Amino acid sequence: MGPRERHARTRAKTHTIPIILGSFFGFMLICGIAFAVGMVGNVSRWLSDLPDYTDANAYLASEPTTILDANNNQIAMLYVQNRDSVTEDQISKYVLKGTVDVEDERFYEHNGVDFIGIGRAVLS
Repeated sequence: MGPRERHARTRAKTHTIPIILGSFFGFMLICGIAFAVGMVGNVSRWLSDLPDYTDANAYLASEPTTILDANNNQIAMLYVQNRDSVTEDQISKYVLKGTVDVEDERFYEHNGVDFIGIGRAVLS
């Protein structure tokens, strides 16, 4: 066996590991892209049948059912909780502010994203 044959054989062995690693990482990249495309399709399909969040009528609360007779007189009211829907201007500004304060006491101090709260949640 001459020096050229030994050199050719050695070089062939040294390129197999990079080729195997490159093939493995290429395969993993293709799998990752296929997974991402599949997940985007699934999330899009899952979110497609959600109600329109801009339409307030899509979020109707449970209200009493009134039973009337033939003369339009009330016979009974059926309900689990006796609720009446109100608009935002019918609610006290202190109740609205208190609701926000209970959820996020520093809401009026940050610009909508509380990095301190996010950090506290991540660390706990």
